[in-house]
Amino acid sequence: MNGELLEKFLFNVAETGTAVPNNLADKREENEIKKKFLNKDAPNSLFAANYIASNYTDVDLIQSIIGQILSIYYKAGVLQLYALQFVPGFVSLYLLAVSKKQHKSISLFETFLTAIYNEEIVKDPETNEKKMEDIRIPSIRHHSVYHDPAKIQVQTDVPFVRTATITPVLNTLRFGPFPSISKMNGENKFMVLNRILFSVNESLFEVSSEVAARYVCLGTLSVCRSGFSFPETGFRKKVLESESQEVIEDFSKKPRQQVTAEFLNHLLRGCYLALFNGAADLALRAIDSRKERSQ
Repeated sequence: MNGELLEKFLFNVAETGTAVPNNLADKREENEIKKKFLNKDAPNSLFAANYIASNYTDVDLIQSIIGQILSIYYKAGVLQLYALQFVPGFVSLYLLAVSKKQHKSISLFETFLTAIYNEEIVKDPETNEKKMEDIRIPSIRHHSVYHDPAKIQVQTDVPFVRTATITPVLNTLRFGPFPSISKMNGENKFMVLNRILFSVNESLFEVSSEVAARYVCLGTLSVCRSGFSFPETGFRKKVLESESQEVIEDFSKKPRQQVTAEFLNHLLRGCYLALFNGAADLALRAIDSRKERSQ
């Protein structure tokens, strides 16, 4: 599939996505319909993400494709979720371009990420009212859609508490509102990236794990391993019954990417959610790399 066929595919996604119902009374049914739509197009969506990653330095080649993804995002509903699947990969490519001083690629991704950010911080477009976000800090002893050991194949000797007498949510934090911006710069760059990753993490259990969860983990591996050389530990073997034989790119020869502690925490949260939502193997690799880099 080349760039022209990808553009046709994205055009078809935009057309068919508008028929997916939104704001149903039964939210569980609505989420199932949306997930089915996203899973149906996941293989081609993953190909599109890989195509952009392989050609991110050729701005003329990928600009129209990224423009289509942004226009899909503006259509809201399931199409907004569809576009958010690409954001982790684009954040990773942006940081790679910054580390290599590839200015054309930087400009392209900054335009996309700025547009997404300015939409994600708004609660009511008509009044321009900004969002106040809640972060619930759950007890890891209590199962939820975010962490359920039954969703991954774990070793039988790994201890998990099956019952809990404590509240499922230990605390709730509120943050926001965020200011609108016209351009990313050194001062606001990580404010933008952190806020966008928050939106991605909030949607990880709704979207296709083949795209979003995968690229959250790959992005974490890229950030934590670029410019560093350390072997993988036996962490995965201690948790999973069987390991994937997928060969991951060697990031050690790439330049180091300068990031903040808060940004790494958002990546870690994304990996944690990916662990229980379809990308356990990659998530454990990413979590392991995050630990190794911090030492």
